[in-house]
Amino acid sequence: MPRLALACALALLTFPLLCSPAASQSMTTERVASGLRDPVYVTAPEGDPDRLFIVEQNGVIRILKNGSLLPTPFLDIQSRVNNTFTEQGLLGLAFHPDYDQNGYFFVYYIGGSSAGVSRLRRFTVSANPDVADDTTLYTILNIPQPFTNHNGGQIEFGPDGYLYVGMGDGGSANDPQGNGQNPLTLLGKMLRIDVDNDDFPTDVNRNYAIPPTNPFLGNPATKNATLARS
Repeated sequence: MPRLALACALALLTFPLLCSPAASQSMTTERVASGLRDPVYVTAPEGDPDRLFIVEQNGVIRILKNGSLLPTPFLDIQSRVNNTFTEQGLLGLAFHPDYDQNGYFFVYYIGGSSAGVSRLRRFTVSANPDVADDTTLYTILNIPQPFTNHNGGQIEFGPDGYLYVGMGDGGSANDPQGNGQNPLTLLGKMLRIDVDNDDFPTDVNRNYAIPPTNPFLGNPATKNATLARS
């Protein structure tokens, strides 16, 4: 993935404006931070107007606070992140809807070696609101990857309170394994999970619940049902 200035990342978020009737109007960008390494995503907890949390692909989350980049990272998990190939690394960040109460936030990254494993993890903020407690790592889900690219990585809470996870098809080119059309794999899917409950209390690799409104729940021909009933 090419290096992106934070200003460019922010400009991309406004891309729909280019399709509006006012598309003929000129647009400009303004650099708001420098000194970043491969920023791939920008977000903030709901109701937090003073800070932007910047995800760096190498495994670091930085905070831009009141226009200044804080010297201490919010989270540094470089030792856990596999950033060997261009589409690997720390790729997603989402704050729990009740972050102001529980301090939970979630990250998606590639770990392990070679093609690696997609890892969905929860962390908790420390007593210092600008620094996370990296000892609070909690496993939500692991998904092995067959190739080094097409890893997806976008995670976001929906208005229903569930966490949505965008999974790539597993990589190579043209989805040679047919993962996008295979209901028995989680690759190539949009996952919707309940991170406040646990359907798998004895499984250290799966700590979440499948929403009861999932239309595939109970269908033996889907990976969803296998996970829910194994």
